[in-house]
Amino acid sequence: MLNEEGLGISEGSIYPLLARLKSEKKVSTEWVEADIGHARKYYELTEHGRQTCTALLQAWRDYTGAFDRLSERKS
Repeated sequence: MLNEEGLGISEGSIYPLLARLKSEKKVSTEWVEADIGHARKYYELTEHGRQTCTALLQAWRDYTGAFDRLSERKS
């Protein structure tokens, strides 16, 4: 899905990130047995992860808003 959005993130990058998020209690994991093939690990944001995501999203909006206001003054 990440590559479908044009982010170009490789497995070598995403799994260490997921491991770090799990150690920080921002995601939880669950192994699910598959009917065919091997078991799969599913990741889900925890409440702490959702709060962190909300705070980071607000910080990003504040930053881009400030940048937009600055660029409007220059025009």
